Amino acid sequence: MAGGPSAVRAGPVVVVGLDGAEVDWLERWAAEGRLPNFARLRAEGTFGRLDTVARAFPACIWSCFFHGQHPGKADGYTSFPLVPGAYRTRGYLAEDDGRRSFAARARLSGGAAPRVAMIDIPKGTLDPDDGGVVLVNWGTHGAFRGPGSSPPGFMAEVERRFGKYPLAPGEEDFDVDTTDYYLGLRTKLLQGTAVKGELTRWLVDRDEFDLIAITWSELHAAGHRLYHFMDPGHPDHDPAAPAELKTAIPDVAAALDRALGDLMAALPGDATLVVCSLHGMMAEYTATDILPRFLERWDGIAGPDGDSDAEAEGTDSLNSRFQTWLRKAIPPPLRSRLKLFAPYWLRQNFRGHHYMAVFGQKNWARLRAFCPPSDDWGYVRVNLRGREPAGVVAPGAEYERLLDELTEEFLAFRDTVHGGPIVDRVERPRGQWPGPVSGGMPDLVVIWNCARPLSGIRTRAHGDIPLGTRLHLRTGFHSANGFVLARGPRIKRGHVLNGGHTLDLPPTILALMGAADPGDLDGQVLADLMRD
Repeated sequence: MAGGPSAVRAGPVVVVGLDGAEVDWLERWAAEGRLPNFARLRAEGTFGRLDTVARAFPACIWSCFFHGQHPGKADGYTSFPLVPGAYRTRGYLAEDDGRRSFAARARLSGGAAPRVAMIDIPKGTLDPDDGGVVLVNWGTHGAFRGPGSSPPGFMAEVERRFGKYPLAPGEEDFDVDTTDYYLGLRTKLLQGTAVKGELTRWLVDRDEFDLIAITWSELHAAGHRLYHFMDPGHPDHDPAAPAELKTAIPDVAAALDRALGDLMAALPGDATLVVCSLHGMMAEYTATDILPRFLERWDGIAGPDGDSDAEAEGTDSLNSRFQTWLRKAIPPPLRSRLKLFAPYWLRQNFRGHHYMAVFGQKNWARLRAFCPPSDDWGYVRVNLRGREPAGVVAPGAEYERLLDELTEEFLAFRDTVHGGPIVDRVERPRGQWPGPVSGGMPDLVVIWNCARPLSGIRTRAHGDIPLGTRLHLRTGFHSANGFVLARGPRIKRGHVLNGGHTLDLPPTILALMGAADPGDLDGQVLADLMRD
């Protein structure tokens, strides 16, 4: 439950979420003089690193922010939650979440609803009753539906003033690996940065909101697809690539810094500016897609070559087999273009069935533990008796022994070439995030050690498992590094915040607004960043 100081509103609170902004990069580039406005904010306000939900569930960091609640309270902790009572997943759709934003549930002194603008918060949902404005999926990374707004006319007004966002929904994840595509992506991300800054300043100039919360997602897309150009040690790095691709990520960061400087100049003197990121970026050195093959070997299920050939034979579903065949039959450039015309629910359906095939869904009922699909860390679910349709592991002591045994196995994984450890830690999230959907969560989350390129898994007793099918062309991966940077009349100057969590941001924002906690937030007010 949130707690801490409240305050009489002294001015608007403007929150800029720099989605996927790696704080280590920003601090280094600021020290080098490349991000002068970030450096100025640090000097004039309070800075702190934050723990984050991304330690286990990167997919739900922004929905947790939007609702002010932890991952155990909604299915959005993964893009592919399990269907209760079945060995299959469904594509998560944000509009299925009926909860309102944390700000819409709050009240100012006297009981009035705050005037709120929630703009492009990933996995945010429309709320026609909140009295403010909400814009979703206009320029977000990984849009979960087409763009929309409440009231409905607000999106039309945005597009009349600013046009459509330069990057089409899902374009940053096209299955295309060409120089022209990457150059076009860089250009559109720089354009997107500029227009997001203009949109934010326009909202500030309207002078009608107690809170403006907007996400600038350009570093997220850049980190996923352009990371290998920046890192000479990455296996996909091309020394002959154009220079503008090698500097693409710092170029986007510099553009964001300029937009941030323009915003700072436009803010009224009584405004509070909060800049935050709920996770960062690092190299994509993970083995999530080959973890299912280990569990099949571990339980003695293997084909003639020692593996189950998960991509070809990974599911009993005729739909999944057809979609996997279709994915192979259509060339990636054409497949990417077709996505632009397909509704998101259909794209999620195709992607979900393909992922179930890759993650060996055909064998889930036969295994003691299986891997629900994930773009992120490795998720492991015990085939528990009484919980799964054909559960084989007894609850209680047998279940606990299995978790201990699997944890020991995972921590013993070594790379097949350099011999170093490839697992950083193994977490048990269900105890951390209790709630109505925690029963659907994985029992174990395998956190990969992304320090060095990965060649494959060397196990203690089940042989070597080489890298297999590549799930996507991303070369950058979510890190669990969050931060907050705040400046305003009530914020300490030149202060460093010790401790804190990204779940603490919603109650802290409400305190800065002088709004009452709605009573169901899962964070604490970051009182240490405030002067009083």
